[in-house]
Amino acid sequence: MRSLQEQGCGSCAQLAKAVGVSRVTAHEVLKKLRKEGEVRVVRRESRGGRPGQVYECSGGMGRRLGIILERRAAVIHVRVEQVEPSGNGKLLGTGNYAALEAQSLEGCVAEAVKEGDKVRSIGLISNRTGIGEEWEEYSAHLSATFHCASAFVGAAEALTQEGERVAGVYLGGEKSVPEGGIWHGGKWRRMGRLDWLPAPVSWQQLDYSDHTLVEEMVARLVQAISCVAAPLIVELHADFWNSKLTQRIRFNVQSKLQGESPQLRFNVVGAITVEKAQRRAAWRVGDLAAGRPRGKNNGNQPVHRSRKD
Repeated sequence: MRSLQEQGCGSCAQLAKAVGVSRVTAHEVLKKLRKEGEVRVVRRESRGGRPGQVYECSGGMGRRLGIILERRAAVIHVRVEQVEPSGNGKLLGTGNYAALEAQSLEGCVAEAVKEGDKVRSIGLISNRTGIGEEWEEYSAHLSATFHCASAFVGAAEALTQEGERVAGVYLGGEKSVPEGGIWHGGKWRRMGRLDWLPAPVSWQQLDYSDHTLVEEMVARLVQAISCVAAPLIVELHADFWNSKLTQRIRFNVQSKLQGESPQLRFNVVGAITVEKAQRRAAWRVGDLAAGRPRGKNNGNQPVHRSRKD
């Protein structure tokens, strides 16, 4: 499925080679995925002989939703979108809340999804709102209500290349606290907000035009992560990197860690890039739903519980 998502389409032979299995095994898996509605067959014209046959993602059985949470002054703005593997999203509904609760998100999704539609997965997306601290409560409630996979998708997780002991940090910019995590054992281990680390000033008060202070703050951040998690690679995602600043940070980190520093990668990202990456990650939450047992409420309509329940 991941190969298909990355390539867009592929023949049985191409997919077998990409994942390192025999064509017979690939054919059996594709047959099963096609039966489950995960992939579809597309006929392509070939030069002579019969038309070629390739596979592509069908979007799965049911909608894969992304709930984008954004704080606007004293109001939390919620957008419910149908996410695509490309990172695009189709707006289904919106809502504004002074104080967000799990039931608020449930109502927002129920209004956005037409009666009879199935929800395959829900990804919660939040950049700098601080809402991510309650992601477990929200995702668990939505998963139980709509009988689907649900998970919080942070910016650092969505932007960081998956690989053993690869750490990622997203620096959102002014008045925001960096968030981070590390890939370990095939899973993303979230570090959360990184304002608990010692620094010369708070991240909310940091002047990003002061490159000397930014250099020291980022270098200390990498130093602390290296001492705690021992990553092989640290990817730093922000929209303000330049060659001079990144060179100074590399030198500072090497000095602090005495040559035992991880490989540093600086990724320049803007707000649009971050949201698209999070939508792609939210779409992949649906892969967790494969083989997930469903309750009696197979139609994905909200479960209306009694007061006793």
